[in-house]
Amino acid sequence: MTEEKKTAVGDGATRTGQGECGEKRAEVRGPATTECSHSGDTELRNASPAPAASAPKRRRRKGRARSRTKPPEKVLRLTTYERLGEYLEAFARGHFHLMILVGAGGLAKSRSVRAVLGDKACWIEGNATPFGMYAKLYRHKDEFVVIDDVDALYADRSGVRLLKCLCQTEDEKTVAWHSDARSLERQRIPREFTTRSRVVIISNDWQTLNKNVAALQDRGHVLLFQPTAAEVHQKAGTWFDDEEIYGWFAQNLHRVREPSFRHYYPGK
Repeated sequence: MTEEKKTAVGDGATRTGQGECGEKRAEVRGPATTECSHSGDTELRNASPAPAASAPKRRRRKGRARSRTKPPEKVLRLTTYERLGEYLEAFARGHFHLMILVGAGGLAKSRSVRAVLGDKACWIEGNATPFGMYAKLYRHKDEFVVIDDVDALYADRSGVRLLKCLCQTEDEKTVAWHSDARSLERQRIPREFTTRSRVVIISNDWQTLNKNVAALQDRGHVLLFQPTAAEVHQKAGTWFDDEEIYGWFAQNLHRVREPSFRHYYPGK
């Protein structure tokens, strides 16, 4: 592998790492308060004004502002693919009604879920609308449901209401849609039906998930997947077949701030 190729791969691996890394802490700033004293007003007026101390200027960092959103306390933090697989296997055996899987992009979250559930799941992804989701849920009653990074559902009130019905803690849930009756009749879909589906929600953006579907968190288990660069590198070794580039990554893991399988693709 030429030096130019290694340099290109290294730049791709570290370019993303120039953003945030590590834990994000919420910063709460209360309103500024001013204390005033009314005693000794005359002395204060006659006294010479003291030179104002110049406040230190804060240098603004270029680039994206750090997110101050703090995950809720009831979160299971996972750092290995083995541990993630154990929870997914438990879900497949029916131990969880709702599982919310959150993690950065490029960590093979969807691939891990698909590897466990296979063809037994109904996948809702892309530009799915709440009505389209309702129709698909009816056609796949009692099957596993995977909602993969569909931000439009979280931002739509109808989508959130539908998710709340689907993610009830009971074994059998009632899902309803009481508008657009003509479309329902045309597709021969009832306005209400029951289902025993269990749900996995996959999301890259914790802030979006936390803001719009926070009510769902108490009904399920939230998994925050944060593998290390070494863990992602080891997992990549199961499919990445360029030994020279793979060895280069092994020697430069300390430079990777945001692990992702996407770093390995430009080198192939």
